[in-house]
Amino acid sequence: MTKKWLGFLALMLLMLAAVGCSKQNTVNRETGNSSELLGRLERSLQAQGFTLGNKGKQSGDMLADVYPVKYTIKLDDQNEDFILVYVYKSADEARQATTDQHYTITTLTNFRNYINGDLLLVHFATDGDLEKYKEQLDEALKQLR
Repeated sequence: MTKKWLGFLALMLLMLAAVGCSKQNTVNRETGNSSELLGRLERSLQAQGFTLGNKGKQSGDMLADVYPVKYTIKLDDQNEDFILVYVYKSADEARQATTDQHYTITTLTNFRNYINGDLLLVHFATDGDLEKYKEQLDEALKQLR
């Protein structure tokens, strides 16, 4: 009787270990894809002439269960703005997330969404001028395709 229980426990431990390992690989794969996409976006923005400041993940700006990465962006002598970059599992999720948006911002600050596949980039213009970086942001996102 004891051998049966020991065999059963050994089998259960093996199954738990296998399930745990497969879940860990899935998480690493998703994080890897997100990190790779963020790296490509950073290089694309820099190729457009932006100076970037990576401020890391922002827990206060979660949108549709995704925490964004915040960057400050600046071109030449223009005012510094910031962007929030969300990476979703699909383009549909990225589009759907925009329906739930709400940010606490000053009355002068405006924001605009840019969607490229499963990436949602939200540009915040602290001086209200969303047009000043529009062309460069469009081009940077086009290079990701």
